Amino acid sequence: MLQAIAGALRTSVDALRREAGPEADPLSAVLSAIAADPGLSVRQRQALAEVYRAFVAAGGNGDRPGA
Repeated sequence: MLQAIAGALRTSVDALRREAGPEADPLSAVLSAIAADPGLSVRQRQALAEVYRAFVAAGGNGDRPGA
């Protein structure tokens, strides 16, 4: 999931993690990165944040077999 978000923001997962810092809340870090991306419109930021929150709330891991 983080890889898809990093791709949408045209950055790397490592860059998102570095920006978040060692103690940062991953949800907050991703939402901050989405909000800060100048390449996205307001509506795109809202949509991406909504989708990300939905994935997090579902707790699913798309990388697991059977998920």
